[in-house]
Amino acid sequence: MGLQSWKMPQTWFLGLGIALFYSALVLWQGNRPVVWLSGGSVAAIAVGLWLKEDETLSSNQSLLDTPYFLTQIEVLESGLANPKQPLWQESKRLSLESQAVAVQILQRESVFLPELLETLHTVLDLAGQVVSGLTVLNDMQTDAYRQLAQERVQISGDRLRQTHAQLQELKDQINLASLDQTQTLGSELPTQLKLLIAENKNSLKTLN
Repeated sequence: MGLQSWKMPQTWFLGLGIALFYSALVLWQGNRPVVWLSGGSVAAIAVGLWLKEDETLSSNQSLLDTPYFLTQIEVLESGLANPKQPLWQESKRLSLESQAVAVQILQRESVFLPELLETLHTVLDLAGQVVSGLTVLNDMQTDAYRQLAQERVQISGDRLRQTHAQLQELKDQINLASLDQTQTLGSELPTQLKLLIAENKNSLKTLN
Protein backbone atom coordinates (compact mmCIF):
# COMPACT_ATOMS: atom_id res chain seq x y z
CA MET A 1 0.00 0.00 0.00
CA GLY A 2 1.39 3.35 -1.04
CA LEU A 3 1.68 6.46 1.06
CA GLN A 4 -1.39 7.98 -0.62
CA SER A 5 -3.48 4.98 0.44
CA TRP A 6 -2.97 5.81 4.11
CA LYS A 7 -4.53 9.21 3.47
CA MET A 8 -7.68 7.70 2.01
CA PRO A 9 -10.84 7.76 4.19
CA GLN A 10 -11.43 4.07 3.44
CA THR A 11 -8.11 3.21 5.10
CA TRP A 12 -8.98 5.15 8.24
CA PHE A 13 -12.42 3.53 8.36
CA LEU A 14 -10.79 0.11 8.03
CA GLY A 15 -8.42 0.85 10.93
CA LEU A 16 -11.26 2.17 13.06
CA GLY A 17 -13.37 -0.87 12.24
CA ILE A 18 -10.57 -3.26 13.25
CA ALA A 19 -10.03 -1.37 16.53
CA LEU A 20 -13.75 -1.50 17.36
CA PHE A 21 -13.87 -5.17 16.41
CA TYR A 22 -10.98 -5.99 18.76
CA SER A 23 -12.53 -4.01 21.62
CA ALA A 24 -15.91 -5.70 21.22
CA LEU A 25 -14.32 -9.14 20.94
CA VAL A 26 -12.21 -8.67 24.09
CA LEU A 27 -15.20 -7.33 26.05
CA TRP A 28 -17.32 -10.26 24.91
CA GLN A 29 -14.83 -13.15 25.19
CA GLY A 30 -12.37 -11.76 27.74
CA ASN A 31 -8.72 -10.80 27.54
CA ARG A 32 -7.30 -14.22 26.57
CA PRO A 33 -4.57 -15.23 24.08
CA VAL A 34 -7.03 -17.26 21.98
CA VAL A 35 -9.24 -14.18 21.62
CA TRP A 36 -6.34 -12.02 20.42
CA LEU A 37 -5.24 -14.78 18.04
CA SER A 38 -8.64 -15.32 16.44
CA GLY A 39 -9.21 -11.57 16.23
CA GLY A 40 -5.81 -11.13 14.64
CA SER A 41 -6.63 -13.71 11.97
CA VAL A 42 -9.82 -11.89 11.01
CA ALA A 43 -8.02 -8.54 10.98
CA ALA A 44 -5.21 -9.96 8.81
CA ILE A 45 -7.74 -11.24 6.28
CA ALA A 46 -9.49 -7.86 6.19
CA VAL A 47 -6.20 -6.00 5.66
CA GLY A 48 -5.11 -8.50 3.00
CA LEU A 49 -8.32 -8.02 1.04
CA TRP A 50 -7.99 -4.23 1.29
CA LEU A 51 -4.37 -4.35 0.08
CA LYS A 52 -5.37 -6.47 -2.90
CA GLU A 53 -8.22 -4.12 -3.79
CA ASP A 54 -5.98 -1.09 -3.34
CA GLU A 55 -3.29 -2.60 -5.57
CA THR A 56 -5.85 -3.24 -8.33
CA LEU A 57 -7.24 0.28 -8.00
CA SER A 58 -3.76 1.82 -8.13
CA SER A 59 -2.92 -0.19 -11.23
CA ASN A 60 -6.13 0.92 -12.95
CA GLN A 61 -5.72 4.54 -11.97
CA SER A 62 -2.22 4.58 -13.46
CA LEU A 63 -3.86 4.51 -16.90
CA LEU A 64 -4.69 8.14 -16.16
CA ASP A 65 -1.01 8.81 -15.52
CA THR A 66 0.40 10.05 -18.83
CA PRO A 67 3.96 8.60 -18.53
CA TYR A 68 2.55 5.19 -17.55
CA PHE A 69 0.04 5.22 -20.42
CA LEU A 70 2.80 6.23 -22.84
CA THR A 71 4.86 3.28 -21.59
CA GLN A 72 1.98 0.90 -22.37
CA ILE A 73 1.71 2.32 -25.88
CA GLU A 74 5.47 1.97 -26.37
CA VAL A 75 5.28 -1.67 -25.27
CA LEU A 76 2.70 -2.26 -28.01
CA GLU A 77 4.84 -0.35 -30.50
CA SER A 78 7.85 -2.56 -29.75
CA GLY A 79 5.96 -5.44 -31.37
CA LEU A 80 6.09 -3.74 -34.77
CA ALA A 81 8.91 -4.31 -37.22
CA ASN A 82 8.27 -0.85 -38.66
CA PRO A 83 6.72 1.44 -36.02
CA LYS A 84 6.81 4.40 -38.43
CA GLN A 85 3.92 2.99 -40.47
CA PRO A 86 1.32 5.75 -40.94
CA LEU A 87 -1.55 3.57 -39.71
CA TRP A 88 0.24 2.93 -36.44
CA GLN A 89 1.44 6.50 -36.03
CA GLU A 90 -2.15 7.74 -36.35
CA SER A 91 -3.41 5.09 -33.90
CA LYS A 92 -0.67 6.00 -31.43
CA ARG A 93 -1.52 9.71 -31.70
CA LEU A 94 -5.25 9.07 -31.22
CA SER A 95 -4.60 6.83 -28.22
CA LEU A 96 -2.37 9.37 -26.48
CA GLU A 97 -4.70 12.26 -27.25
CA SER A 98 -7.68 10.26 -25.96
CA GLN A 99 -5.82 9.65 -22.71
CA ALA A 100 -5.03 13.36 -22.41
CA VAL A 101 -8.69 14.29 -22.93
CA ALA A 102 -9.75 11.66 -20.36
CA VAL A 103 -7.41 13.27 -17.82
CA GLN A 104 -8.91 16.69 -18.55
CA ILE A 105 -12.43 15.31 -18.09
CA LEU A 106 -11.44 13.70 -14.80
CA GLN A 107 -10.04 16.98 -13.51
CA ARG A 108 -13.48 18.56 -13.95
CA GLU A 109 -15.72 15.58 -13.17
CA SER A 110 -14.02 13.00 -10.93
CA VAL A 111 -17.30 11.06 -10.73
CA PHE A 112 -16.49 9.69 -14.22
CA LEU A 113 -13.37 7.86 -12.97
CA PRO A 114 -14.68 4.25 -13.46
CA GLU A 115 -15.99 4.96 -16.96
CA LEU A 116 -12.83 6.81 -18.00
CA LEU A 117 -10.62 3.97 -16.79
CA GLU A 118 -12.67 1.42 -18.70
CA THR A 119 -12.57 3.62 -21.79
CA LEU A 120 -8.78 3.79 -21.62
CA HIS A 121 -8.62 0.02 -21.23
CA THR A 122 -10.54 -0.33 -24.50
CA VAL A 123 -8.29 2.27 -26.14
CA LEU A 124 -5.23 0.18 -25.28
CA ASP A 125 -6.96 -2.97 -26.52
CA LEU A 126 -7.86 -1.30 -29.82
CA ALA A 127 -4.29 -0.02 -30.22
CA GLY A 128 -3.12 -3.58 -29.56
CA GLN A 129 -5.43 -4.83 -32.31
CA VAL A 130 -3.88 -2.34 -34.73
CA VAL A 131 -0.41 -3.69 -33.87
CA SER A 132 -1.56 -7.30 -34.28
CA GLY A 133 -3.26 -6.52 -37.57
CA LEU A 134 -0.25 -4.70 -39.01
CA THR A 135 2.07 -7.53 -37.93
CA VAL A 136 -0.11 -10.14 -39.63
CA LEU A 137 -0.56 -7.89 -42.67
CA ASN A 138 3.19 -7.89 -43.27
CA ASP A 139 3.16 -11.70 -43.44
CA MET A 140 0.22 -12.00 -45.86
CA GLN A 141 1.18 -13.10 -49.37
CA THR A 142 -2.23 -13.21 -51.10
CA ASP A 143 -4.32 -10.16 -51.94
CA ALA A 144 -7.56 -11.61 -50.55
CA TYR A 145 -6.12 -12.27 -47.11
CA ARG A 146 -4.23 -9.00 -47.10
CA GLN A 147 -7.53 -7.23 -47.68
CA LEU A 148 -9.13 -9.09 -44.75
CA ALA A 149 -6.24 -8.16 -42.47
CA GLN A 150 -6.42 -4.57 -43.71
CA GLU A 151 -10.14 -4.43 -42.85
CA ARG A 152 -9.45 -5.59 -39.29
CA VAL A 153 -6.84 -2.85 -38.85
CA GLN A 154 -9.30 -0.35 -40.29
CA ILE A 155 -12.01 -1.34 -37.80
CA SER A 156 -9.67 -0.73 -34.87
CA GLY A 157 -8.42 2.54 -36.33
CA ASP A 158 -11.96 3.78 -36.95
CA ARG A 159 -12.97 3.00 -33.38
CA LEU A 160 -9.94 4.88 -32.05
CA ARG A 161 -10.90 7.90 -34.16
CA GLN A 162 -14.51 7.75 -32.96
CA THR A 163 -13.41 7.30 -29.35
CA HIS A 164 -11.18 10.36 -29.55
CA ALA A 165 -13.95 12.43 -31.16
CA GLN A 166 -16.56 11.33 -28.58
CA LEU A 167 -14.25 12.05 -25.64
CA GLN A 168 -13.48 15.48 -27.07
CA GLU A 169 -17.20 16.15 -27.49
CA LEU A 170 -17.84 15.06 -23.91
CA LYS A 171 -15.10 17.38 -22.65
CA ASP A 172 -16.60 20.28 -24.61
CA GLN A 173 -20.04 19.57 -23.14
CA ILE A 174 -18.60 19.62 -19.62
CA ASN A 175 -16.75 22.88 -20.33
CA LEU A 176 -19.92 24.44 -21.71
CA ALA A 177 -21.94 23.33 -18.70
CA SER A 178 -19.36 24.93 -16.39
CA LEU A 179 -20.14 28.33 -17.94
CA ASP A 180 -23.77 28.10 -16.84
CA GLN A 181 -24.05 27.54 -13.09
CA THR A 182 -27.76 26.71 -13.45
CA GLN A 183 -27.08 23.88 -15.88
CA THR A 184 -26.48 20.36 -14.53
CA LEU A 185 -24.81 17.51 -16.35
CA GLY A 186 -27.54 15.04 -15.44
CA SER A 187 -27.31 11.39 -16.47
CA GLU A 188 -26.77 11.97 -20.19
CA LEU A 189 -22.98 12.24 -20.09
CA PRO A 190 -22.29 9.06 -18.06
CA THR A 191 -24.66 7.28 -20.45
CA GLN A 192 -22.62 8.56 -23.41
CA LEU A 193 -19.45 7.16 -21.85
CA LYS A 194 -21.08 3.80 -21.18
CA LEU A 195 -22.30 3.68 -24.77
CA LEU A 196 -18.79 4.50 -26.01
CA ILE A 197 -17.34 1.67 -23.92
CA ALA A 198 -19.98 -0.77 -25.21
CA GLU A 199 -19.26 0.18 -28.83
CA ASN A 200 -15.52 -0.32 -28.31
CA LYS A 201 -16.07 -3.69 -26.67
CA ASN A 202 -18.37 -4.79 -29.50
CA SER A 203 -15.68 -3.87 -32.03
CA LEU A 204 -13.07 -5.78 -30.03
CA LYS A 205 -15.39 -8.80 -29.91
CA THR A 206 -15.70 -8.88 -33.69
CA LEU A 207 -11.91 -8.81 -33.96
CA ASN A 208 -11.30 -11.72 -31.56
